[in-house]
Amino acid sequence: MQKTFIVGFLLLMVSFIADAKIVFQSNRGDGQTYDIYVMDDDGSNVERLTDNPFLDAAPTWSPDSLSIAFERVAKDRQTADVFVMNRYGTASENITNSPSIDAAPSWSPDGGAIAFISTRDLDPLNIYTVDLLTDEVTLLTDNKGAEDGDTDEPDFSPDGRHIVYTQSTPRMWRTLHTMRVDGKDQNEFIRSDGLFRFSPQWSPDSSEILYGEAVYGPNLEPLSERIIIDGWGVRSRRVLKTPQNWISATLSWAGTKAVLIAAAELDSPDRQYDIYRYDLLTDTITNLTNSPGDDYGQDWISDRIYAVGYAGKLAIQWGALKALPEE
Repeated sequence: MQKTFIVGFLLLMVSFIADAKIVFQSNRGDGQTYDIYVMDDDGSNVERLTDNPFLDAAPTWSPDSLSIAFERVAKDRQTADVFVMNRYGTASENITNSPSIDAAPSWSPDGGAIAFISTRDLDPLNIYTVDLLTDEVTLLTDNKGAEDGDTDEPDFSPDGRHIVYTQSTPRMWRTLHTMRVDGKDQNEFIRSDGLFRFSPQWSPDSSEILYGEAVYGPNLEPLSERIIIDGWGVRSRRVLKTPQNWISATLSWAGTKAVLIAAAELDSPDRQYDIYRYDLLTDTITNLTNSPGDDYGQDWISDRIYAVGYAGKLAIQWGALKALPEE
């Protein structure tokens, strides 16, 4: 495998993007197939980076902003691989290349490795890392069967010490766990209590974790949700003042003073997802996208605040998707 995209990491090259950018996935092209797009962080200057019959999703910036990792899903939605391309959408490389589900990439802070979820060795989804210099793949979690549930949505802490991730149960509950980057010290961050938690994201200084918390009905219909920021190692909690009729798909930080929320109206017949900026200082919300399609799986980076955009975003709930019939 060629490693041209690693040069920027090893030389610690200075980012050449203009100010702040958001990479995201959208089906605005045809309403069905998802591709990767990029825009300025005010929602302007939208550019399409991929255009193919596959489903390209969960894009995430490399720490130096020179590359983007993403998942490419096969047409039958039964397999996927993690790819890396340059920031212009060219020179894409398959870095996992296995006949399994490999998805939900998250860059290590030094850019030398990517964490991802996979079914390659065990039927449940587990978290692995791949070393981008040696291609060595390492298993971090060890769910062996349906009774263990799936792991999902790994996210490296910016200080390089921990990974936060979601852990499901057979009853479709989901909570947050953390572990060291070598897979040791796996612990519940939030106790499993029948709620569905999703899209955990470390803050830029590794002191807080952003995540969503949803309540589902007996038929797995969404009833309500909250977006929460919890302290890491200290007791602190902030519940964001989002609309009561929102249902969110993905969350991410936009520097230290804002977060990005991909949300739709719960009672809307089409439930179109748009990306919003939530100002943490004023609690004001700004709609950044308003396309005739779904926009989510967002990731932010800026050359003013180095390396805060390497969080892995999940665009597909793989535990449910594996059960879908082929198209």
